[in-house]
Amino acid sequence: MASGATLPRRALGRQLRKLRERNDINQAEAARIAETSPQTYGRLEDGRITKVTDMLLNTLANAYKATDAERRLLLALTGEIRTSGASGGGWWRTYADSMATNFDHYLSLEDAANWVTSWQTTLVPGLLQTREYRRAIT
Repeated sequence: MASGATLPRRALGRQLRKLRERNDINQAEAARIAETSPQTYGRLEDGRITKVTDMLLNTLANAYKATDAERRLLLALTGEIRTSGASGGGWWRTYADSMATNFDHYLSLEDAANWVTSWQTTLVPGLLQTREYRRAIT
């Protein structure tokens, strides 16, 4: 199952794990810093569904001595998790790693479309083809 927020959750978890390990902090200590249970913190690093707040991420970023760029990345991923969760995400989020930046805007327009207009000069669209036409082109 690939929900809209799966990729950003996984990316957030990988980033948090990298920062935590860089500072030689174990998960139990990170959970104490975040004032949450070790299981909840483990779900966070595993990219599974759990509540993530900006305050929690800022607290962890401070404890992990994150740079400004790393902090912005954490907060951006959290924003994307919220956005995709609120909008229901989209099928294209699964392929976010291989898409050009900001291309998801066009895909969301496609997802919201009610009809498709197609114009072709050489073939009649499949739904409009008659038996005679199909026989003629084969």
